[in-house]
Amino acid sequence: MVSIEELIEVVKSKQPGALLEKYQPALSKCPMCNTDRKMVKGKPVLPKQLCKDECIKKTLKDMLYRDDRLAVQLLVPIALKRGLGNGMTLKFDWDGYRNEGLYFWDAQNKEIVPPFTEVDDYGSVPPRFVVGDGYFNPTDWLDEVDHNSIVFPSRTLIKEIKAFIDLHPNDHKMIVEINGTEYLVINTKKLKGDELDSIILEVNGNSLSIYKGRPEWRDSSIEKLIDKEREASGQEFAIGYEKMTGQSARPGTGPANLIKKFAGINSPRGYKNNRHGGSRKKSRAAAKKRGTRRFLSNRKGTRR
Repeated sequence: MVSIEELIEVVKSKQPGALLEKYQPALSKCPMCNTDRKMVKGKPVLPKQLCKDECIKKTLKDMLYRDDRLAVQLLVPIALKRGLGNGMTLKFDWDGYRNEGLYFWDAQNKEIVPPFTEVDDYGSVPPRFVVGDGYFNPTDWLDEVDHNSIVFPSRTLIKEIKAFIDLHPNDHKMIVEINGTEYLVINTKKLKGDELDSIILEVNGNSLSIYKGRPEWRDSSIEKLIDKEREASGQEFAIGYEKMTGQSARPGTGPANLIKKFAGINSPRGYKNNRHGGSRKKSRAAAKKRGTRRFLSNRKGTRR
């Protein structure tokens, strides 16, 4: 839970002009409660002397209700200060209908993400937080999100579900294991083929029901980030190799290549694709000829 007091402190440090603008600084009285303001050099003093605390809270709540972007800006420093883990939620501590005031923390990109409203108008878990083995658990947000339990499966989980349905088209139930826990997956709408590429899952305890989604809903930013991290780790390995050996990690620049170049020896054509050397076309012809010879010798043997 995030208190209004925490948010006011962030406004003071990050956006001191935000409340002033809403309070119409040219006025000597608060437009909300008509209280005389303490003025310094013709301007109202921020924050507590501006007017009553309740007016500040009411105004900030109204600003947050009307503008998700402001909430996103104010919640980032709070999430960082609390050291929240990826996928954890922040919610305002005042009453909000359904999922009002609920936000998700993307720790990998340092972003606050509002609920996804394409599946359910009241909001659901954003598509970037996918569930699957090695990712999030399907039940991670059951106590956080109101009105629905929709989650997005990872690409690996979709492939596993598709593979099972392709092999067992008449079976509409299967068991999958996600992070050590077994879940019953039910193909409620009997989807198949390409219809499974953009599915969403409805979580009911350890049961997952499949429903058809839309390709544009999927936001695989986390999966893409993992791919980038793998690519970066490969680059780090190459840099480490070059530092330790003093040699280039780029293919074709190793010690053997340098010796061949110094001695004037060139690798035969097609070397990368054929260990015998020569062009691929000639290699195929030679292989075909060898096979024909073996076939003829076998036939001669049978005649004897």
